[in-house]
Order: sequence, then structure tokens, then C-alpha cells
Amino acid sequence: MRTRYVSAALVAALTVVPLGPVVAQQRSASGPWLITPVDQAISRHFEAPSSAFGPGHRGIDFGVAPGTRVRSAAAGTVKFAGVVAGRLAVTVAHNGGLETTYSMLSEVRVSKGQEVAPGRFVGVSGSAHNGQGGGLHFGVKLDGAYVDPVLFLGPLDLSAAVHLAPVVESDGPSGAVRTGSSSGAGTHLQPCRRPTTLDRLPPPPNDNVAVAVAGIGSETVASVPLLYTSAFGPEALGYDPDKIYYFSYAGNRGPRDHLPYDRSATYGSLNRAGRGLRRLMAGIGRSHPGSKVDLFAHSQGGLLARLSLEGLVGAWTPGLPHIEHMVTLATPHRGAPVASLPSALESSSPAGRLGARLVLDLLGRWAAKGGPIPDPRAQAVRQLAPGSGVIRRLGSHDTAFGTKFLSLSAAGDVAVPTSRSDLYGATQHVVGPGGLNAHEAIVRSDSARAYAYAFLRDAAPGCRSSWETRGRFLGGAIDFIESHLGGLYRWLDDAAGGGAARAVSWAASTASAAGVRLWRGARSTAGWLSSALSQ
Repeated sequence: MRTRYVSAALVAALTVVPLGPVVAQQRSASGPWLITPVDQAISRHFEAPSSAFGPGHRGIDFGVAPGTRVRSAAAGTVKFAGVVAGRLAVTVAHNGGLETTYSMLSEVRVSKGQEVAPGRFVGVSGSAHNGQGGGLHFGVKLDGAYVDPVLFLGPLDLSAAVHLAPVVESDGPSGAVRTGSSSGAGTHLQPCRRPTTLDRLPPPPNDNVAVAVAGIGSETVASVPLLYTSAFGPEALGYDPDKIYYFSYAGNRGPRDHLPYDRSATYGSLNRAGRGLRRLMAGIGRSHPGSKVDLFAHSQGGLLARLSLEGLVGAWTPGLPHIEHMVTLATPHRGAPVASLPSALESSSPAGRLGARLVLDLLGRWAAKGGPIPDPRAQAVRQLAPGSGVIRRLGSHDTAFGTKFLSLSAAGDVAVPTSRSDLYGATQHVVGPGGLNAHEAIVRSDSARAYAYAFLRDAAPGCRSSWETRGRFLGGAIDFIESHLGGLYRWLDDAAGGGAARAVSWAASTASAAGVRLWRGARSTAGWLSSALSQ
């Protein structure tokens, strides 16, 4: 079935309001390019006034729903944050004599004099000019004069603001043709589709380049992260092998821009790894000029992908590919409570700290010898904790800028509870646990694979299963328990006068030593079996 597309911005320009007179302006060579403050079609365009005080529309309007977060269009300093004519507004001063104003807000999230980065949330949208429905007014001044904001937007692929909206949907994973209706540009009133089991090798979901990022504790086997050799990755979704890349925590040198790495390479700074992913994207842009990219990421890999997006948009560089889709699996977008446990344990009584340090030291040595548990003192673990600098920064910024997000989580995941995988603006689904280790099992889930495939084809949204409710209830319970483990340990330690800590330390030391021996024996046995079978 052939799919027809209409430009949402074009529909808005031609059918919502007629264009007023536009005075040509030139963008300052030293001024920044602007990103759209929200992902929505323009409902009213700029209408140049006939004089300084004459009638006109000194900006553009976006028809967003009330309560939508509004982001800064570029880096700058907040010049004003307050009430103007009974309405909340924010003005940000940028380089090159440029100012942007965001008005008709219901909430302001910045203050005068504050420095903001591109995508920093400055407020929340309220009602439109006429007081009916939602809306955001976005104005731009150049050297004190109002100019048409559209002339300053770019050169980014703002696919949610100027979006190709399918009027007739193409075939879904099951091969059946499904049709949908559109009540307006960018609005899809399509029936949900039930996830179905895909063929072993389905056709490619699109023509994009695929990049996969594994999480903490992953390692490379034959230039492919072990995670994706035993579970679904880009190959299982039908992508052309020549258009598949795997991010390496050790660097993007070597065949297919992948340098083999071990578990310890994943324990370092997430910011540094995010810069490495940006370098890989730049290389893909050179190898596949004009191509778009789909990102797949498991666990902390999803945070790397968002950090990479933040850097890609912060300073536009010619040749960088546009990230069209991002699929995250069991990613702690709101932090992983278990990652905050080491610091919580070390904040107990002197005896409690001594016991906690002994346990953490043993776990760190186990991790260094190849154990399955990450080093609890690793920088990456600290950055995964709720409230860390990385989590706070990503939570206060919009890193999407037109990229379509799908966040998948697994019921019963104790590493990243479902409540911690929530991401503002993303399509979200919960799948069944699929095994005792739900955090790893999600990459082998047929439901997750089907959700991802439909999402990558821009098909109708997947229907929600019973796991959506059960999984979120279970995830909330796990989140609550893990968030209070440190406090429980301190309470027990105080109640026992330090005795609880000593008892826990002895038990953990004994168990850890036994675990190290068992782990070494299992790896040795596996290596022997592999060698014997190969002969």
C-alpha cells in the first residue's frame, strides 16, 4: 500500500491561517540557529506590523496542549521571567543581538540572570491568545526589532514541527494493511495495533542507518556487544548489515568503527562515553551522507544516547546525521534506585560504614575479575543514581528536538523498575518479565521487538497489554523498597549499636568469596566446554 504524506507545517500555513505580509530579514552571521521551543505544528505565522506600533502578529504560535514543557531555542541568559499583561513570559538574550520570548505560559521554571543551554525547559505552556485550548506564542527580536522566527529555525531536521504525517498507514509487521484517519496535521487518530510475533528476518522497517548501544557490564564478542549476539538487535529488525553500527566504550577505531571492549570499560564517565558516541555519529555522517539514524540502547546506553543528542544539538555541525528514532530498553531515565545504595550504606554509623566499605570493596574486586555485578563505586554507577548531575541535567533539558522516542521496560526489573524508565514525550510500553533477570530478558522479548518494529515504521501505536498495569504496580513496589534499603540498613545498624553492620559484613564477605570462586569455576568450565566442542 502506498503511503501519502502531508507536511504538518504546510497544512498549518495554508489551512489554519492565511500568511500575513512578511518582511525579509537576514540572520546575523554571529547569531545562533534556533530550535523550535515545542514539537508541534505552527498554528499561526508571523504577520509583520505596518509600523512600530501598528497591528500585526509579532511571532508565531504553536497549537500545543496546556501543560507542555517549553524549551529554550538556544543558549543564552534569561533577561526577563515574570508577568506581562497578566500572562507569564520568559525572554532569553542570545549572541548576535538575538532575543527569544516565550509567552502564554502557565508556569515559569527559570529566573532572571540564569544561564540556559539549548533545550533547557524554561516554562510550561498555558492557553492560547483567545483563552481557548492550549498554545504558545514564540517571538524573536534581532537588534531590538521583531523578525519572523521561521527564518531563524534551523538547520536542524525538526521533524515534529515540520512533520510528514501519514494519512494512509503502510503495512504493519503482520502484513495486514491498516488505515487511519487524521484530524489535522500532526494528529493521528489511528486504531492501536496489537504486537505480533515477527518473522525471523523481517523486511527493513525503513532506510535509516541503525546504531546499537549496550549498557553497563556489557562486553564485546567478535566486534558485537555480547548483549546483541544472544538477543534482538538491528539485524533481528531487518536492517541492512552494511547500515548497522555498534557503539564501543573503548572507542570508534577498528573495523566498522568498533574497538573491542570489556566490562570495565562501561564503568567510566557517562559524559565521556556520550562524547564518544557523538564521534561515531560524525563518522556515520561522513560514510552515509544524507542518511538518518535510528538508535537502539539498553540500560545506561539510553542515557548515553540522550547525552549524545544533547551535544549534537548544542552546536550544529554540517554533516551530522539526524536521529529519527530512538528505542531505549530498560533505561533508567529517572535514575536507578539501586545505584544510590552504595552511598546510602556509607552514610551510616562508623561501624556501619566499616561494614559497608568491606562489602563494597569485595564487590569491586569481584567486578574487576569479570563478575556480573558492576563495581558499586564506579563513576557510571554514581551517575545512574537518582538525583545525580547527569540525571538532573537530562531531566531539566529536552534532548529530543524532533527525534521520536520509544521507551520499553520490563515488569519485575529490579535493576531499573518500570517507574524509572518513564521519559517525558516518549511512547512507553511495559512488557512481561520473560525470565528471572527481567533487565536482560527484555532484549529477548518478542513483544518488545514487535513494539520496536512498529514504532520504527511509524505505524499505529501498539495496544497496551495487561502488563502495562501489573508491571507498573510491581515496578512501583520495587522502586519503593530499593529507595528505602539504605535507610533500613541505617535503622538496623543504629538499633543494634553497630552489631547489624558487623553481621551483614561477615555474611557478605563469606558470600562474596564463595561467589568469586563459583564465578571463576563457571567461566573456566564454559571455556573448557567451548574448546572441547570446537575440536
